[in-house]
Amino acid sequence: MEKENFSGIYSALITPYNRNGRVDLEIVERLSVLQSKAGLRGFYLCGSSGEGLLLSEEERIEIVKRVRKAVPDSKIVVHVGHPSTLTAAFLSKKAYESGADMISSIPPLFYSLNNKVVYQHYKLICQSTPLPFIGYVIPHLTGFQIDDELVRELSKIDNFVGFKY
Repeated sequence: MEKENFSGIYSALITPYNRNGRVDLEIVERLSVLQSKAGLRGFYLCGSSGEGLLLSEEERIEIVKRVRKAVPDSKIVVHVGHPSTLTAAFLSKKAYESGADMISSIPPLFYSLNNKVVYQHYKLICQSTPLPFIGYVIPHLTGFQIDDELVRELSKIDNFVGFKY
């Protein structure tokens, strides 16, 4: 797999809400344009700052589409993490179809994890799209710490490119 250049400064874009508790997609667009004009290279969407795990699948997909439309030349990394591996893989496909440049995910949440479970989760997400993938390591929230053995195994997956800490 040819490595794409993802250098530069990226914003972990927040998800704004309107008074009715709905995602304000107009503000999403405005924030991405404003930050792009300020010199940011790209955006990390629907991660912890973007409250991705609190959004519906439809909201997550629409955010990606709106940011891609608003700032077509920016790089977009989409957090597709979900407790369900199949849902995370579905979100990966939708991120790809919506113009994402890279995907990312936390390990599955809640259940006891081990290297085999996390490897399978990440492998299935990676197989769902040709996009580069970065694992999101945040052990104080997920309860799982990536170790050297898992790093070695994940590095064998073609589109696995690293970790976001």
